[in-house]
Amino acid sequence: MVCLEAPEWPPLPASLRRELDGRSVYTRPGTARYATAAQLSAEERLVAHAQARRAPRLPGELAARRLGVDAELVEAQLRERAQDTHQQTTRSGLRLDQAAAVWHVLTSARTVEVVTGPAGTGKTRVLATAARAWGGPVFGTATSQNATNELRNAGVRVAANTTRLLADLATIPPGSLIEVDEGSMVSLAHLAALVEHAARNGCKLVLAGDQEQLAAVEGGGAMMLLADRLGYVQLAEPVRFAAAWEREASLRLRRGDATALDDYDQHGRIRGAPPEQALDQAVHAYVASYLAGRDVLLMAAD
Repeated sequence: MVCLEAPEWPPLPASLRRELDGRSVYTRPGTARYATAAQLSAEERLVAHAQARRAPRLPGELAARRLGVDAELVEAQLRERAQDTHQQTTRSGLRLDQAAAVWHVLTSARTVEVVTGPAGTGKTRVLATAARAWGGPVFGTATSQNATNELRNAGVRVAANTTRLLADLATIPPGSLIEVDEGSMVSLAHLAALVEHAARNGCKLVLAGDQEQLAAVEGGGAMMLLADRLGYVQLAEPVRFAAAWEREASLRLRRGDATALDDYDQHGRIRGAPPEQALDQAVHAYVASYLAGRDVLLMAAD
């Protein structure tokens, strides 16, 4: 086991140490963080493979031409905040922040590039656009089958869930573009295997997701690690929501701003009732949806 805390400096006198554990009285008990040496080694190997600059790429002008954008414009956009220019669109219909993200991914020589953004900002569309512009083999993947299906529906024709793709890694030839959607949900072990294959076989891997959303059920944190160590391009504007108020509310909720719940409540998105009445409402909603021909799942916490 390895303690992840920095060495204590300057040394504290005994009067400022707790008798129970010998730690500083200025630290909260139970906050020390530890990891195994094997975990830290795996993370360092992942970062080293991801940083390798031997990946295939497109020339800047060719990538811009395939995207229908001006190379100088998208290159300048990469130096700006995504929030400042998200309302601008390109001839291909992409927002300027989306076009800049695709152009960066296609022209970078680094093995892994990270694309982040809140829910509804068009990350899957960015991956589909990159796949069409690549001009070579493209393999899409996500941990859940549902997200994999979304990739396929968006236009990434060869897509398989991550477990299945890992079983067929040998079929991914050099020069391929590997696109990973919902990247925060991919375990460190699975992502490390994909990145190592990409680094050793001259492929490029694009990791798209939101490190502020759900992490992997297994050992997670790989996307946040790569975003911190490699940097990332960010998409800014949620466009999936039909209601304009919900776009801003979703961003506030993502930041942990609990007052965003007031907006959801005022728009009738939060419903409550006394227990017996709540049970009746749930049953009525279930039956109505079932009779309307929908597949319905009714869940209760207790």
